[in-house]
Order: sequence, then C-alpha cells, then structure tokens
Amino acid sequence: MDWDDNHVHHFIARWHEQDIYAAIEEMVATITPLAAGRLLNELAAHLQQESTDLNSMVVLVHAGIQFCLANSITLKTESPQSAAHLRQQAAELAGRLASATWPGWNSPDLVIQDTHLLFGMEAARLYLRLSQENQEEPALAARAHWLLAAHCMARMHWQQAQQHFQQAASLAVTPQYIDFCNAYAAMCMLLNDPHNPQYLTEWTTAHRTLLQHENGEEVMRQTTAAYNVFLVLQTQQPTN
Repeated sequence: MDWDDNHVHHFIARWHEQDIYAAIEEMVATITPLAAGRLLNELAAHLQQESTDLNSMVVLVHAGIQFCLANSITLKTESPQSAAHLRQQAAELAGRLASATWPGWNSPDLVIQDTHLLFGMEAARLYLRLSQENQEEPALAARAHWLLAAHCMARMHWQQAQQHFQQAASLAVTPQYIDFCNAYAAMCMLLNDPHNPQYLTEWTTAHRTLLQHENGEEVMRQTTAAYNVFLVLQTQQPTN
C-alpha cells in the first residue's frame, strides 16, 4: 500500500494525538520498513520546508534515524540490499538534520537553540560515518566533512572546522565545490586569527575565485553571510 497525502496528514495527527513512536508503529504496520524510511525522509523534508519549528523536526528525525538503523541490523542477514537502503535513508535524515540546525545559513525565521546544535553535531558525525560506508559515492563523504566542519564552527572549534573543510575539498568532485570548501577553510583561519594579514588575503582570494563559477555571486553572498553570523557569535559566546 502506498501512502498518499491523506496518510501523511493522518501520521502527523496521530503523532500529535499520542506520540511520534505511536505514529511510526501504525505506519510500519501498513507499509514495509523500506517504504517507511522513504516516508520519514519525506516528512522531514516537509517539516524543513514548511515549518520553523526545529523541535518537531529534531524529534521526527531522531526517531526516524533510530528506526532505520535498527531495522538495517535486523535485515542485514536476510536482505543486505534492504539493510543498505535503510542505512542510506538514515544518512539522508542525518544530513538533513545537520544542515537544518546550522546557524551559518542565517535563516531569519529559525531560532537555533543549544539543544538543536547538540543534535545537529551528532547528526553530522553520523552522516560522516554512514557516508564512509558508502565508498561508491565520494561526493557524499565530501558533503559529510563539510557538514561536520560547519558544526565545528558552531562550537567555535576553528582548527577542527578548517581540517574538515580541507578534507571536504580533497574529496570533492567538482571545481566549484572544491573552491566552496576552500573558502570556508579560509574563513575559519580568519575567524581564528582576524588580525593575520595572510588569512585576510586568502579569504579575499577565495571570494574572487567563487565569483568565477556559475551562481558565484549567490554562493559568495551566502558565504559572506555565514562569516558575519560567526563574527557576531564570537562576541556572544565564549570559546570552548
């Protein structure tokens, strides 16, 4: 049985009436674990696009990741292909949560709290681990290092962030993404030592390089916005 919009709305209603786990139980009683994993990702995407309530997304994604990983272990012997698919679904959920909880996007409608950052960091770490399992997709590992670097930035761990951005650049498969990762690595160096003229030059050069690519102006604006976000956060939070 396929789930349509009516089933999705029913899932959300059951969630609010009882709890997220009751909603998942009912869903799994109706469709296969593989279909449930896909639906959980669709629901997470819906929350990410349509809602500014990060709490609900964290709850859904956390439960979804646990569901996908647990079922992947159960199915590992019986159906390795299905188990691998569920782990891919868990990775997609983790990547979505890591991205949604990063303050550097400077989304004015989102209030990212410390709890969200904790879940985001764990999701980024999981995404990297699962992406490393999938050695056929090096681009996933590049994105995973980028997301983990981004959450290191959120903790003001500039050197760790720089290292992961550099790893992302080394794994990236397109020139634009390589330059994108290198720009964030330069950003971390400058944030860590804002009075260093060499780092300022590298940051300026990275900006100029980004402009040479398609959509370069848009990417540069986002990168500059992230830099400004962390400049402000440095004044508000102590370095860990």
